[in-house]
Amino acid sequence: MNTVVIAPLDSMVIRPGSEFVTLFARTVNLALGFQRLLGAVWLSVIPRTYFLAAYTAATALFASRIIATHSLALTKSIVLGSAKACNIVWKSKRVRRICKQMDCQVAVRLSYLHKSSLNRFIQIVNR
Repeated sequence: MNTVVIAPLDSMVIRPGSEFVTLFARTVNLALGFQRLLGAVWLSVIPRTYFLAAYTAATALFASRIIATHSLALTKSIVLGSAKACNIVWKSKRVRRICKQMDCQVAVRLSYLHKSSLNRFIQIVNR
């Protein structure tokens, strides 16, 4: 009776028998060698890849949070600066003078309107 003993991740022991068992044993030995090689690669490359990917993701998240925080602060400062600039321009003498001229022109034009036209204008504005 032919007996083939195979231990996990080890070579195969062949007891004398038919040619088929001898050929099969060589194939199994090659498969076991490949399995050992694959196991070594798995234990060295895959965990390193996982840790590298996890580190990269954590770093990218941290960097994106920093960029978002700085962008928010920059946007707030730009909005406040624009508001201050608009306020300064609006309170300037030249703009006040232009507004006063426009108010006078509107008043003069309204005074030329007939009373009925003025009433109609007021009705349109109040709608």
